[in-house]
Amino acid sequence: ASAEVKALNDGGLISCAKHFVARGGDYSFMHSKSPAANLDNWMLPWESVINNGVKWIMTNGYNQGISYDTLGYDGVIITDWGPMGNAERNIWDDMGTSDGITVDGVDLNNLTIPERYAWVFNNGVDIFGGIDAYPTPEDGDSIAPVFVEALEQAVEQGLVTEERVDVSARRLLRTKFEQGLFENPYCDVDYAVSFVGNEESKAVNLEAARKAMTLLKNDGILPLDPNAE
Repeated sequence: ASAEVKALNDGGLISCAKHFVARGGDYSFMHSKSPAANLDNWMLPWESVINNGVKWIMTNGYNQGISYDTLGYDGVIITDWGPMGNAERNIWDDMGTSDGITVDGVDLNNLTIPERYAWVFNNGVDIFGGIDAYPTPEDGDSIAPVFVEALEQAVEQGLVTEERVDVSARRLLRTKFEQGLFENPYCDVDYAVSFVGNEESKAVNLEAARKAMTLLKNDGILPLDPNAE
């Protein structure tokens, strides 16, 4: 993970690691039986990617995991896709494994839309990822993010301060300035078309996939018979 973060950063991209520990709805956390599956061990790769300069971190919908005093991280925090739902649909409807009650006894399902987004935003999120609810066939293309309006209402209702909005705005602008997006906002299209998915890139990708394979058990299958059909 650390090597990938470094490669992305060195390649001029913004690295984003996901999903931070304490994310709900993940079987690797809920049903883990190994004594090695504990918070100290889970934090090791996160400490590594943070120390290697990861720019963004994706957390769970309500950001129950990471804050800006965690391992000295000072980058952008983005929620998972389908962040907080809308008036008709809550994110927990899709998770199926959590009732949305915090350790402080706050039932997030009973909050108004502005209250819900304010709670998450004040908990350290900078960006609400994706759309607000998973569209159904009846929705067509009508599903649109509500978090902009919800956050505006939260500010108007005194649930979120403008100073708090400025904090996240500065973080986002900082990453864009660091990437040089204001000086050079567009990529070289001709280069991108010639580079992405070309034969050399495909060969490197295939070789990396082959070297990443691990054989756990061999019942006489390998080596393959070159004459087999």
